[in-house]
Amino acid sequence: MEQETLLAIQKLMAIAQFDLDGKIIDANANFLNLMGHKKKTLIGKYHCIFVDERYKNGPGYRDFWKSLLQGNSVSSEFKRLKSDNSEIWLHAIYCPIKSSEGKITSIIKIATEISDMKARYYDNYLLSKKLDAINSRIPIIEFNTDGTIVAANQTYLNIFGYELNEVINKKHSMLVPEYEHNSIKYQDFWNMLASSEISEGDFLRVGKNGKKVHLKATYYPIIDENGHCIRILKIAKHINERKEKTEGSEEIKELLSEYIKSIRNNADRISELLDA
Repeated sequence: MEQETLLAIQKLMAIAQFDLDGKIIDANANFLNLMGHKKKTLIGKYHCIFVDERYKNGPGYRDFWKSLLQGNSVSSEFKRLKSDNSEIWLHAIYCPIKSSEGKITSIIKIATEISDMKARYYDNYLLSKKLDAINSRIPIIEFNTDGTIVAANQTYLNIFGYELNEVINKKHSMLVPEYEHNSIKYQDFWNMLASSEISEGDFLRVGKNGKKVHLKATYYPIIDENGHCIRILKIAKHINERKEKTEGSEEIKELLSEYIKSIRNNADRISELLDA
């Protein structure tokens, strides 16, 4: 059974072996294909060919090998360089191999590529930063398709005079004049949003203690991969009722054009971020 397990690991994983100086003494086909090397030219080279100059000459790399030579296994995510100097991300474990006398004789590395996962993480990070930047400048609130409030940023809350705990799980109708609550127009408004149609324009809303709030806003449906509306994102601009209705429309369009494009292209990731 142990031999079968080893054969399975050899077949599935990228494996390389190093002597105590870091010299490559063996590598399986998976490792060679992953890193873009030929075995005859790779054997005898040193592990440092897989790392950049800055890391190679820094204390982190010295500590990495020092720990291995002290008999410690090292498991983590590693950025490495392929034969053409392009970057690759690996999840790997480096294990010291010991003789029957307990002496370390070599270091074996077992790895798998995680470059796609790291790229997705970086994309999510950038998207999160874009959301943070917009959050700091523009009032934003989020609803389920039935109008239940599930999130609101501080900018939005400040305009209406509410704290977050006063609006979460309440209905959007708490923010509209009472005479609209049961109107056909209001029902049609939510039916339109739930069917994935965008709504934008100037809206009269009601804040805490009956405060009148005039907004120029876009209600934007977030669509999942199956084409179903899963959330409604409202992005607003607080406007004075004495201003022209068109004032500020170009500014908000410019600010949000890239953001809206990101929503279209990354609806699943945005939903994950909003749930986080």
